[in-house]
Amino acid sequence: ELRREEADRERRINATLKRMLHSGQEENARLKRLEESLASLTAEGQPTPRPGGWGTSGMKPLLSDLKGMTSPSDVDA
Repeated sequence: ELRREEADRERRINATLKRMLHSGQEENARLKRLEESLASLTAEGQPTPRPGGWGTSGMKPLLSDLKGMTSPSDVDA
């Protein structure tokens, strides 16, 4: 009886592991297709933004520097 239960348990575990492995492989294939699609869109479209370039991310340091400066009206006061 115990050997039969043990064999059943082992079959269930193996079936579960196979499903998990198959699911992981499907997910990896899906991610690869998405990455390839994104790469082709990026290559066809605009260049990839660079850190510190124009745009919001490039302007933040400038704006933070301006906040630290005093205005002429502050100096006269």
